[in-house]
Amino acid sequence: MCGLAGIWYRDGQAVNHADLKRMADTLRHRGPDGEGFWRENNIGFCHRRLSILDVSARGTQPMSTPDGQLHLVFNGAIHNYIELKRELQALGIVFVSDTDTEVALWAYRVWGKACFERFNGMWAIAIWNSEKQELLLVRDRFGIKPLYYSIRSGRIAFASEAKAILGVFREESTINEDELLGFLHGATTDTSDCSFFRNIFQILPGHMLIIQRDTTHTEKYWRFVPGTEIARPDIEEEFLALLDDAVGLRLRSDIPVAAMVSGGLDSSSVALLAAARIAEPMQTFSLKYDDPAIDESHYASMVLEKNGNLLPHFFQPPRGPLLETIRKTTWHHDAPCPSRGRYAAWHLMQETARYSNVILTGEGGDEILAGYGRFILDAMLDRWRLESASSSQIKKELDDLTAVTGESISHLVTHRMKQKFFTSILPVVDVLTPDVKSRYRKKKMSDCASPYRSRLNNSLWHEFTVSGLPEVLHHFDACTMAFGIEGRAPLLDHRIVELMFSLPFNEKIRDGWTKSLLRRAMKNILPEPIRLRRHKLGYPAPLNAMFRVPEHAAEIKSCLLDGEGVRQGWFDRKSLERKMVTRLQPGRANNPEVLWRLLSTEFWLRDFIADNADN
Repeated sequence: MCGLAGIWYRDGQAVNHADLKRMADTLRHRGPDGEGFWRENNIGFCHRRLSILDVSARGTQPMSTPDGQLHLVFNGAIHNYIELKRELQALGIVFVSDTDTEVALWAYRVWGKACFERFNGMWAIAIWNSEKQELLLVRDRFGIKPLYYSIRSGRIAFASEAKAILGVFREESTINEDELLGFLHGATTDTSDCSFFRNIFQILPGHMLIIQRDTTHTEKYWRFVPGTEIARPDIEEEFLALLDDAVGLRLRSDIPVAAMVSGGLDSSSVALLAAARIAEPMQTFSLKYDDPAIDESHYASMVLEKNGNLLPHFFQPPRGPLLETIRKTTWHHDAPCPSRGRYAAWHLMQETARYSNVILTGEGGDEILAGYGRFILDAMLDRWRLESASSSQIKKELDDLTAVTGESISHLVTHRMKQKFFTSILPVVDVLTPDVKSRYRKKKMSDCASPYRSRLNNSLWHEFTVSGLPEVLHHFDACTMAFGIEGRAPLLDHRIVELMFSLPFNEKIRDGWTKSLLRRAMKNILPEPIRLRRHKLGYPAPLNAMFRVPEHAAEIKSCLLDGEGVRQGWFDRKSLERKMVTRLQPGRANNPEVLWRLLSTEFWLRDFIADNADN
């Protein structure tokens, strides 16, 4: 796990080492263990290393083939590198390190672009072919690792984070108004190849960008075709075997691997399967709060009691550095971001980094297993339409829905939708200037096919590819790499993902239970109170109360009313004061998600737009 960047001047201009050094320094947090550079006239790579496999100097990047034809920088982890290495050795390849980086380099040399379909893992890779004068930028199937690029005239720049490009090419610090307006109007982020900067883009998941002296084109290499909905015998055993193997692959490391344990189904399953595979104790990290309304530590404790090989670390995030946390989180995202668990996750990762630099997590489980309550309506409609459910079955489904959500179907459809609309979107819109409101055009998400017969599978496919997982993974990378942590997500093993998107809808939601297949597969492994949990909070934090703390309220007032958002004409000062700031008094209602969204935008404008424009 690392940070990478590079520059290619297609017009022949020489690459300056100082520019590469500046890019590497910007990415220092991603790779605190060392740096490396390679230049060849008008092209150059730089790399910051987080040493996990073969921590010796033999793993230094950029890495080249002995004949000097191929040069590679790599961020991520190829979890099946041992198996691939054996294949390559059988073909006569001689390795000089025990890294997955060298395996990736030789795999491309031997198999070409077809090698990426053989990889099991997460990656952002840049490869320069000196003979062809060709630059290849490629990203893993699901976009777990980021890769940004900018093309202007004859110059190509790329990096793990947009800020590394901005640090050298300040002309790229120009706002992508469509992205910012969409964010302020409540739209999901990371729905396309665009970034919040007008001329900085990201390689799409499962794609590669091939750049030659006179041409640039994109190819998709992930060949999975959704649409199959076929029931499989013994699916619980098949799923569990795959998940167990995925966990085993992600335990490969030359430094200790730890695990996040939230007390939910996903992280608890991963941690218990991991603990059963290793002899030495495994560190775990969990949240703990004094407030029982948001404390889930008793569930995490059940996991730890189930296997004594799991060593607990419980941590309560501080209530003090609220605005500082929002600003740092925004900086590491390179973009304004919603709150959605970020405060607690940020501080938990900061604590985790004191003990471990590799962690297993449950990311991806909600998106492939239908873990969110909003998917239940789709599953109900599928059952009525595709299974011709009887009236008694329909009544049971309604009862199950009420049990899962704690609300009636009418309440779920009307009250929750109204609440989301009026408290999450309109207050942000209300504080925008008339000019900004007039420029807004509804954000168009990337096209997403509906290849399934069932509504639920189509919703999950959309969630996975466009409207949910991309933003989750942006946060996952930004929050872990801010502290030099490699986060590994076994549930996003491509074999599991492809299996889940080949199954009927009722393997995911059945008899009123979300994540039905995982619950069934983990019987006798998970503690029953966790296996049968109906509700999960995620990464909660008492933001509502924190925003009302007098010193925080004063900071927010100063920050928003006299900030860049007002100065640059995005926020209307009077509306901000009347509709936001005055509500920060004790006893007044406020919406922490809206305030976070406004503050994150303010800090992004300060740190990425105003500062760069002044230099």
